[in-house]
Amino acid sequence: MMISTQSVRFVSYVCSQQVVGSLFYSKRSQHSLKVLLFASLRYLVLSLAGDQVNKLMINTRGTDTTITALHLDECEQQDLTEIMALIKNLCDTSTLFIFSSPQCITEKFPFFAAALVNEGLIKFVVLDEVHLCTHFGRTFRNEFNDLMDGLFSKLSSTMPMLFLTATCTQAIDTAFQTMISKSITHCEWPNLSIMSLGNRRTVIQVSYSSRPYMNMFKSIAAAIQTEPVKLELSKNVMVYSNAKQRIQRI
Repeated sequence: MMISTQSVRFVSYVCSQQVVGSLFYSKRSQHSLKVLLFASLRYLVLSLAGDQVNKLMINTRGTDTTITALHLDECEQQDLTEIMALIKNLCDTSTLFIFSSPQCITEKFPFFAAALVNEGLIKFVVLDEVHLCTHFGRTFRNEFNDLMDGLFSKLSSTMPMLFLTATCTQAIDTAFQTMISKSITHCEWPNLSIMSLGNRRTVIQVSYSSRPYMNMFKSIAAAIQTEPVKLELSKNVMVYSNAKQRIQRI
């Protein structure tokens, strides 16, 4: 994925681990990197961000020791001096991925984030689940609105940024751009035919029934049974219910 330094991208259907790989390898040939800042927009994502750090370090340990990652939410105030020294001493071919929640940037370590920007150490910003900015930022999650003053207003106009979401409408797009005071110059959003079939190579079938669950056994069994011929795509079935015991019994 080639990211222009003059563009801001709004991309859907890209998982964070794929983004890590594609962003690094596409930009490494262009110029040296210092810091890539990833912001996760939910408290529930904090553990996933920690997992991403561990996975990134494990996957590159034996092949590329120039990649380093840390989870800012797990750091303490006394760690910041060492982290800043690590960043400043990175060689030109090294990259540090910083995973952080918005509240860590705006509330826990606001001066650290500002210092990274002021010293020109951040080279790329990635924001995941951006639709939550507009959903929660207008109600009870002030840290979403605070990202504009705490981060985006400090970034240069040429800072490349990547915004990710799998749920986007024109209203969300417009509200998000207003919230961060940035203009999105490129949007990659597949049409319905591509999302249903196309390059994603998926076929999704959904059925709903209000019948008593005791009468659904045959229908569910028919859905999950092994096909007589080998399918081109792997088959996965998800069964939803409002009672855990029903799922266990099924």
